[in-house]
Amino acid sequence: MKKIKLLFAHNSVRIALAIVIAIGTTAATYKDTLFEISKNLEIFTDVYRTLQDTYVDEPEPGFLMKKAIDAMLASLDPYTVYYPESRIEEATFMQTGQYGGIGINTKRRDNKIIITEVYAGFGADKAGLEIGDWITHIEGKDIATLTDDESGNMIKGQPGTSVKLTVIKGATKQSVEVEVKRESIKNKDVPFFGMIPQTKTGYIKLDGFTQTASGEVRDALMNLKKEGAEQLILDLRGNGGGLLREAVSIVNLFVPKGSPIVETRGRIAEWKNQYIAQADPVDVNIPLAVLIDGSSASASEIVSGSLQDLDRAVILGEESFGKGLVQQTVDLAYNTKMKLTVAKYYTPSGRCVQRLDYSHRDHSSGKVNAVDEKTLQTFHTSKGRTVTDGRGIQPDVAVDAEKNDEWLKELVTQFMVFDFITEYKPQFSSIDTMGHFNLEEKHFNAFQDFLKKGHFVPHTVQWKKWEDFKSSVNSKTEEFNVHSAELEKILEPDNAKKCVQNKSLLMGMLETELVRRTKNERAYSRQSIQKDPVVKEALNVFQTNQYKKILLIP
Repeated sequence: MKKIKLLFAHNSVRIALAIVIAIGTTAATYKDTLFEISKNLEIFTDVYRTLQDTYVDEPEPGFLMKKAIDAMLASLDPYTVYYPESRIEEATFMQTGQYGGIGINTKRRDNKIIITEVYAGFGADKAGLEIGDWITHIEGKDIATLTDDESGNMIKGQPGTSVKLTVIKGATKQSVEVEVKRESIKNKDVPFFGMIPQTKTGYIKLDGFTQTASGEVRDALMNLKKEGAEQLILDLRGNGGGLLREAVSIVNLFVPKGSPIVETRGRIAEWKNQYIAQADPVDVNIPLAVLIDGSSASASEIVSGSLQDLDRAVILGEESFGKGLVQQTVDLAYNTKMKLTVAKYYTPSGRCVQRLDYSHRDHSSGKVNAVDEKTLQTFHTSKGRTVTDGRGIQPDVAVDAEKNDEWLKELVTQFMVFDFITEYKPQFSSIDTMGHFNLEEKHFNAFQDFLKKGHFVPHTVQWKKWEDFKSSVNSKTEEFNVHSAELEKILEPDNAKKCVQNKSLLMGMLETELVRRTKNERAYSRQSIQKDPVVKEALNVFQTNQYKKILLIP
């Protein structure tokens, strides 16, 4: 007995000693970390002060500090961002979807800004601006002299104020000056929902995850059920994500109370959380198909991944983006904010979908690689189906949409469809907005002529490689130029032949773009789903035995 007591006492001393050593080691490590932080802050302050005091030209303090902060955060991941006071509205927009502006989306082309979207009923629409119009000046300042951030900040502003724009009308090419009143703009998370004609299938398009997302999806679902929907398509294509809690609430609409939805794991205890369905669902039985593509990210992947892991929905489309990181926006001094990555999220099976490994960035080149193939793991859904981490959400049914065709993708990238519709739209006095608009053969021929006139050359992978090779050749002889011309004839796709091969998809793209110009989101959605190959495949999955087969439903 005495021996046991002595042994116990001896072990207790060893354990206590180990604890003391561990605490001492932890304290030492913490002390070293604090010293490194203090040392480097002191060095940074000295550099900053010395530049301010002695540099040949007087630096702008705020500009220097912003550059330093941006460079520091850029070494982490693209989602950790500092927002100075001038960009606070941008940070607020991410959470609320609301901002002060004129109701347009734009894209820079040829040192001008082209309007790619006009929201019905807001300032730009009231001022007569249209998709395809070019903005050349803002408040008299040439767009060519402004950065994208500068031009965006000049167009946005306090609701009730106005902004003066010089615009070249897309159809007439006439230059006009307009004064547009800014308004408070809130983009809908669900721009469209409705029944797919001649089916009992409801369709919900979800574009974002702001504070109203789950409420809008819930309302859409309830309305569709009243209209007789017996199955549902939830379209998350192009949805880059948003608020985590909204993603959790949307999954909760379709799964039993108490179901696991997502888990977050961060470096600090505050971000080690498990999220479960806490409310009563709306419908746990309605057959559900979720559509995703390469632009479906973050909250979209939480919704699609959780529903896949719980065997609650069939996922269709393309492999998603692969963003398994969670951000939080924090308030900083002087009305500034920072959005920073605080955790990774894991779907119910235990997988993290994060594709790029920012923690192992090549610091010499700045390159970030995908998670190593050798480290990928397999997990299992609630019914035992195999899923993989590190590669986004992989669909149960892969569908090659038209944008996967390189030639068709180039038509969009080079604005050929967009520019053709801008030029051709005035010929249509009225456009059917009930989803049944169809172009005629003469319109197809007109588009082929438009491609010829514009000398459309698709920048295919082979073509880009050839362009790179040509630029690397120092001396170009006459013989080289002759052979180059011959090779380019071979590399350049036959546009007429491609048009015929892709006629159905191409006509659908033209018809949908024309309807989009009506600024009627419901009409645009009705038209687009008519010939959408992914929607068609979802309907096929419902109509055949595929749905039950994929989800292992007896």
